[in-house]
Amino acid sequence: MCPVLISSPLRERFGKRMSVKPQPDESFYSLPNRRFSLSDVRAPPRQHRSQAITRKFGTVSGSTSSFVKGTRRKQRCGLRIPSFPDTRQSTLRSSPQATVIPRTQLGASALRTILVHVLRILLFLPWCAAVGGALLLFPGCVELVTFRPGYLESPKGIRRFAHWAECGQQHVMIFLACLVAVLWYNPALGLSLTSIVVSRFVFVWHAFRVDENIPLGEDDQQSLYLVIMGLASTDSSYSVSGIRGGQGIMKVHDSEQEAAKTEA
Repeated sequence: MCPVLISSPLRERFGKRMSVKPQPDESFYSLPNRRFSLSDVRAPPRQHRSQAITRKFGTVSGSTSSFVKGTRRKQRCGLRIPSFPDTRQSTLRSSPQATVIPRTQLGASALRTILVHVLRILLFLPWCAAVGGALLLFPGCVELVTFRPGYLESPKGIRRFAHWAECGQQHVMIFLACLVAVLWYNPALGLSLTSIVVSRFVFVWHAFRVDENIPLGEDDQQSLYLVIMGLASTDSSYSVSGIRGGQGIMKVHDSEQEAAKTEA
């Protein structure tokens, strides 16, 4: 009697078979208690080994399925596995292209940055003199001359007044020093420039009056006037108090300070 080949779904999936000799009155079962059918299977000839062999078996749900084996399994299933070169090409096509910045652009941007810093260093002293001239002669252009070139950020309110209290006098002195230098180097040109500056200064400041309703730091001309005239501070101290929602200056005298100390 020839051997009997019993194939199960798992055995056929992994390409293995179990060969046993049937015994009388012997049965084989699988979960859930479904009986295997025993059949005599002769060894296939060598010329037919490459062909596909199919076998039907009962599943747990009761439906019938089939497994296909052989060298033509890929063609019959209609599946195609792309080769490695195809996958690499598809991956490269789908991936976004990286933006490459030419070295010439990087060099141009670096050169531009260096040039800007060099110009700021060379023009720092003329900028200081221009700010002082704007404070004295053109108060309406202080924002444009002082903060637009990029040396400083434009503060607001009390911070702006603090900036003028710290640097306003220095800017004015640098402007006057430049005017004196031009007068010494070229007296004719210096005298003409001095006459123009004096006439413009008188025109701007002759009718100026302090407006207490303007919050501190909102008017650059008033801030400079308070700093130059010493109305904003004394040698000892100064205080800032709120007036109608704004900020104002209250001058502190030595007698008031002594009275405050005695009360404390």
